[in-house]
Amino acid sequence: MRTPTRDFLDRRLKLYRAPWAFAVAGAVGGGAAAALLLGLSGWFLAAAALAGAGGAAVAASFNYLLPAAAMRALAIIRTVGRYGERVGSHEAALRSLGDLRTALFVRIVKASPPRALGLSLGDTSASVIQDVDAVEAGLVQRPAVWASFAVAGVVLIAMAALSWPAALAFLTGLLIQAILLPRVAEQATGGLSRERLDALSALKSAAVVAHDGKADLQVFDLVEKSRDRLMELNGRVGSFQVRLHGREGMVSAIQGVNAGLTVALVMAMAEAEPTPIRAACTLLALAGLEGAAGLIRQSEVRAAFDHAIGRLDRVFVWAPVGPGKRAPSDRPSVEIQGRRFDPPARIALVGPSGAGKTTILEMLAGLVRRPGRDIRLDGVDLAAWEWGSTRRAFALAPQDPKLLSGTLRDNLRLGGRDLSDEQMWTALGDAQVAERFRRSPQGLDTWLGDAGEVLSGGERRRVSLARAFLRDAPWLLLDEPTEGLDAGVEARIVEAIDRRLNETGQGLILVSHRSAPHALCGDRIEIAPAGAGAGKTR
Repeated sequence: MRTPTRDFLDRRLKLYRAPWAFAVAGAVGGGAAAALLLGLSGWFLAAAALAGAGGAAVAASFNYLLPAAAMRALAIIRTVGRYGERVGSHEAALRSLGDLRTALFVRIVKASPPRALGLSLGDTSASVIQDVDAVEAGLVQRPAVWASFAVAGVVLIAMAALSWPAALAFLTGLLIQAILLPRVAEQATGGLSRERLDALSALKSAAVVAHDGKADLQVFDLVEKSRDRLMELNGRVGSFQVRLHGREGMVSAIQGVNAGLTVALVMAMAEAEPTPIRAACTLLALAGLEGAAGLIRQSEVRAAFDHAIGRLDRVFVWAPVGPGKRAPSDRPSVEIQGRRFDPPARIALVGPSGAGKTTILEMLAGLVRRPGRDIRLDGVDLAAWEWGSTRRAFALAPQDPKLLSGTLRDNLRLGGRDLSDEQMWTALGDAQVAERFRRSPQGLDTWLGDAGEVLSGGERRRVSLARAFLRDAPWLLLDEPTEGLDAGVEARIVEAIDRRLNETGQGLILVSHRSAPHALCGDRIEIAPAGAGAGKTR
């Protein structure tokens, strides 16, 4: 069944066809050489033993140099082939999976905000890690399938040349191992593989939730309960793993019984042949069945592979993503509730809590879409713009900012790619947070912790404000930029915003319940709750 993830992998494997072909050639050559080496070794040992038992004259006439050289050559081919298989398969698989992880990440960050923000962090990280690992296991096993067919074919041809009855006996056991046992293995392990994958995803999701909420868990004395939940999920994963190993052991036991019966049948059917021929047929049968075991291993990982592909298709949006062809002008107009503004206009959105002021900022920034709001950009309704195509027009400092788990520099660079240290320090100074980091020995390279957890709420908000200052956009969107600050710091921030707006010619759209920032704005729009009628402007 074709799926977007599977199609992507197929395209990647075609791109890396050289190492993949090298892996298949190595698997086929190494497997065939290993089978022939075992058969030739059996013949050689039996023939040498008979020659030694026949006396000095017979032993002296026995040509051991040619088979010894052939065995040495086959051993070298086997070693080189297996090495080539591992190098080639892992290079092709790992390169393809590296591209897959990159593609998944791109689709997360370029997906529409409702889709991207609606993804569970735990499920997403589990998919990027464990589901891709399951896909890797399936890809790396693929050359073994080709090797299985090659080994089976070589052994069957070699055995037919030595003894037709023995070849027919081997063919019987081979068909059982190549057709029946893979189905048995898939039926026995497939369900448990899928359940283990889901249980591991649940465990990772719970671990992410527990990590992100560790402070709340401690405050509400729920650490032990969270730990017990994680241990329970971990136990489920372990239980599925144990049961899976048990089923795999059962399949291996059946495989061993089939191998034993096949070898016994081969020996019986080759009873009339000379002892060296019987020894060669016996060991060839063992080698052929061992080589065909790759089909069973592939069937055991297929269920997890297919399930992982399905999970990746469900979690990630594979449709074409990215901004549309149309983009707003360099200094686009904004129309709110029928009133049009052009930069450097300064507008304050006022109204009761819950009226939707923050929602309007988020709509302008391209984060959400809400019906019932008459908002236009360059005269075009916001809903008509493709996701992401309007973001360059706005620099947003949200009320509840999200910081990267990284350094201060990493977070500020979101505002612009080619920022100098001086620009960063100036923006931090205007946000009244520069001194906090000048005291740090690392300066701009100060580690902010997971999502900025080493900072206070006010410091995170001011770092977000500095980041917005650094973004070259015609409109600045500020949501409660001075919330929680004392009057002195607030006054300095308001003064800095005024100065920057005069310098850059940016427009401002402000949401604030504090009076001081409203001095920046010459226009006010009163926002009524959606459905309560149009707001007022003045």
